[in-house]
Amino acid sequence: MYLYDILIAALLGGVIVWDRSSFLLLASEPLIICSAAGAYCGNLEQGVALGIWWQIIWMGELPIGAAKIPDGASGALISTLIFLNLDNSFHQVRHITLTISILVGIAAAYLGGEFISDKRRFNIRYMNLAGSYARAGKIKSLENMFFFGLAEQFLSSAVFTGAIYAAGYFMVKWTVPAIPPYWDGLFAYMNASLWGLLAAVMINQFFHRKTFPATIAGIIAGTALVVFL
Repeated sequence: MYLYDILIAALLGGVIVWDRSSFLLLASEPLIICSAAGAYCGNLEQGVALGIWWQIIWMGELPIGAAKIPDGASGALISTLIFLNLDNSFHQVRHITLTISILVGIAAAYLGGEFISDKRRFNIRYMNLAGSYARAGKIKSLENMFFFGLAEQFLSSAVFTGAIYAAGYFMVKWTVPAIPPYWDGLFAYMNASLWGLLAAVMINQFFHRKTFPATIAGIIAGTALVVFL
């Protein structure tokens, strides 16, 4: 792993929080952010495939009100970068690498959820300060606080994502060689298991009528993937 790998993880982590809180251009969706990670690593196809998987896994988790949910986008980004950056080194045991990377991504998503929850409490201070500036008619102070808030959001998310990525990368890099290579055969059907899990999520979403258009689109895309690829 190189320093610029951590910087890319941090940069994309900052993009996630900016898009989620301010710009709403869907750049914070797992499919988009994993595709960007795949393009950076020189394996766009694998990045898109992992993005589809993560997108469906977290599609039922909606940040309604103050609900605490996993930060699926950050977890997906971290997992994808770890796997793609280690795939060449551990290609002979890539099923083990993929499995451990996914587990790290899930753990990172739940850590990210806790981080977001803490940030919400911190952001209350911004709201109180903005209210006091508004009542006092300090428009310039409000503008400065807005840009400061954007910078603080980006930097805090970037540091968090970069640190978790680096920790996860080294954990996977040290763990995989300690596992007997013949165990990779036990995970040989990992891809089939992942798609089976996606099918279960899609069926659950279908019967509960959650994100119905996305469910239909997913069924069509999945069918096309199986038929043409």
